[in-house]
Amino acid sequence: MIRTDRILGGVVAAGGAFLLLYLIPTQVTALPERLRDPALFPSIAAWMILGLGLLQIVLPGPDGALPTRRGLVRGLGVFAAIALASIVLPLAGFVATGIGLMAVLSLFMFERRPLWLVVTVVAAPPGVWALFELAFQRPLP
Repeated sequence: MIRTDRILGGVVAAGGAFLLLYLIPTQVTALPERLRDPALFPSIAAWMILGLGLLQIVLPGPDGALPTRRGLVRGLGVFAAIALASIVLPLAGFVATGIGLMAVLSLFMFERRPLWLVVTVVAAPPGVWALFELAFQRPLP
């Protein structure tokens, strides 16, 4: 029997390979001679996605069951939230969209700890914005 973890790991690894081989080279202007290369962080994220997908293929979980209906609905909800955020992003800006998206994702993860909610929802999006806009001088929408 093929474990669903291995199938999902293969899909994730293929997504990481797609990012590395096609999407990042064609959509991100690389400046390798600069210390703050715009392709650096997307490439690091893509390598992590590829590596973790491969790790999931090699080390599947103990239970190879298909996701429950509730899990499937939650996954589709996360997909819908990210799709909506990508539409709202140019209109509302990075910080406002990031705060809204993180709030929705925290609900999907059933996060209830107040400190983690504040850090995730209120502090992380402005922190990411400050890192890229102020420290790296790379504009975000």
